[in-house]
Amino acid sequence: MDDVILKSANEETDGKLDVYIDSYKGTSPIVNISNPDDSTIRFVEIKAFYENESIKEVTLPDTVTEIGSQCFAFCENIEKVNLGKGIEEIHSNAFAGCVSLKQVILGDKLKKIEEYAFSSSKSLEEIIIPPSCVEIAKNSFSGKAENFKIKGEKGSYAEEFAKANEYTFEEYEFN
Repeated sequence: MDDVILKSANEETDGKLDVYIDSYKGTSPIVNISNPDDSTIRFVEIKAFYENESIKEVTLPDTVTEIGSQCFAFCENIEKVNLGKGIEEIHSNAFAGCVSLKQVILGDKLKKIEEYAFSSSKSLEEIIIPPSCVEIAKNSFSGKAENFKIKGEKGSYAEEFAKANEYTFEEYEFN
């Protein structure tokens, strides 16, 4: 984790310092980020992984609640992202231009996906959106794969969004 640059958020939760991922300077294709013993990672800063050509897969800890704007934008080789169970908000252009992105794992606390979050991610064929999500910008998935589909619970906002924007919707049962 030496390639991950952490900075203090100057707050504490449960006796541990809250920190954020400021940037990543590594070249590893698989990046698994975990919390340091004395602190808790809460969010990923704007452009933290921007244009990194090495990353193919990334896993964030469950304590991360926000993904900053353009955080992973133009990481052209990234294929899989596990955002952790605590993710609540994905900011604008977070995964814009991630042309190889195929799989995104979202936690069940997600509330909001901002504009162009996954724009031009033309390999992304499906995304599973939890029932907790109540806001998705209309252009979040512009430039998607032709056979793109949204999976979610029947009667959820994800289904409403998919139908309103003429995306294929497939029912998915959450545990």
